[in-house]
Amino acid sequence: MSVCGIRLFCVIVWAALCTGVPCVVRGQSGTQPAATVQSATDVLVRSLALEAQGDLAQARQVVVAAFGERPAAYEPCVRLAALSFQLRRSGEAVQLYRIARELPQALPEATLGLGLALTLHGYEQIDRGALGTARSDFLEALVIDNTSLEARKGLTQLGGPRGTGVDVMASTISMSAFASTFQLYSVHVPVRVDESLALRFAAQQLNAPDFAVGSTAVTATTQLFASVVRDIGVATVEGMGLLHNSSGSTTIGVASSARVGGSVGATASLAVIGLRSGTTVQSAPAVFAHLTRNLLVTVGARVTHDSQGTIISPIAALGLRSTTISLDVHAHFGSERSAFSLALPAMQPYLGTSKRGVTAMLTVRVANQLHILAESQFEQSDALGSFRNVGLGFRVVPR
Repeated sequence: MSVCGIRLFCVIVWAALCTGVPCVVRGQSGTQPAATVQSATDVLVRSLALEAQGDLAQARQVVVAAFGERPAAYEPCVRLAALSFQLRRSGEAVQLYRIARELPQALPEATLGLGLALTLHGYEQIDRGALGTARSDFLEALVIDNTSLEARKGLTQLGGPRGTGVDVMASTISMSAFASTFQLYSVHVPVRVDESLALRFAAQQLNAPDFAVGSTAVTATTQLFASVVRDIGVATVEGMGLLHNSSGSTTIGVASSARVGGSVGATASLAVIGLRSGTTVQSAPAVFAHLTRNLLVTVGARVTHDSQGTIISPIAALGLRSTTISLDVHAHFGSERSAFSLALPAMQPYLGTSKRGVTAMLTVRVANQLHILAESQFEQSDALGSFRNVGLGFRVVPR
C-alpha cells in the first residue's frame, strides 16, 4: 500500500471514530465559519490528493482552512504536522507534533514525527548559529529515538553531549638559532554544564633550558587557562582568565570572544596580558562562512599593541570536516608577538616577533570514544629563525 493509501485508511478510521459528525470549515483566523460545510474526511482526502500531486503548500492550506492552525482533533493535527515537516517548516512541525501527542486517540507516529522534526529543527538552528537550541533539539530527539543517526551526527558536530572530549598533546619544538630541541605538553578539558553553558580548562608546560637570543628569552614556562562559554541566541560569548609563569615570574591576563551567526557570521576577540616585557593588548576581528556543511573559511586580522608599538597581521583559516577526519589550518601573513589563541588555548611569548606562520591540526576518529591528533606549526621568527613545532596526541570523548 502506498504512503497516501495508508494515510487515507487512517483518515477513514478517524472519521468513523468521530461518529460521522460534519466538520465546520473555518477561515484563516480559525474562528469564523465559512459558507460551505464539508465532512472532515473530505477535507483530509483532498489534502492527500494534493500531496500526491506534489502541491504540498495547497495540501496544507486546505487543512488549515478547515481546522485552523492548531487543530483540536488528532488526525488533522498530525496531518498538518507532517505537511509542515515536508515543507521544512520545522518549528511549526515541532509544535504540532507536541500538540498531537497530547490529543485523544494519539498514535506512536506523533512521537516518531516529533523526533524527526526536532532533528530538522536542530540543523536549521546550527545554520542560524543558535547552538544551544540545536543541542536541546538533538538531545530530545535522541531521547525519543536513541538510534537516530542524523540526530547523533548533529550532536557530534556540536561537540557531543558533554563537550568535545579531553585533549592531550606532546610536541617537540626546534629552531635554527639553537641546536637543542624542547618539549611542550598540553591538556585541554571542556566541561559541558547544560545545553547552553560550558567550562574550559587547559594547561601547557614548556620544558626548556634558560637561554636568550637578542630580546627573546626561552625558559621553562607554565600556562594555565580557565573560561566560561555561553550560547545566547545566535551568538556565543566566552570569558577567559590565564596565568603565565616563567623563571619564577608570574603574570596574568584576561580575554574574551564573541561569535555571531551560523552559516555566515563574524567573530571578535580581545586579550590583555601582562608579560615581563610589558602589557600586550591583542584584538582579532574576523568574518567566516560555511561554503558547505563540511567547509569553513575565515579571514580577519590580528592587531597587537605593546611596548614595541602596534602591528597588524592578516589572518586566514580553513576548516574541513567529515564523519571521521577533520583538518584545521590557520595562517598569518604579517608580524605577530606573543600571539594568543582562545581556540586552543595557547600563547607563545618565547617565539619573539613572528613574521609569518602556519599551523595545522589533523583529527582522526579511530573509535567512538577515541581520536588521534597531529599538529604542526611553522613560523619565521626574527630572533629564533625557523621555528617548528610538531606534536602528536589523542582525544578521549566521554560517553
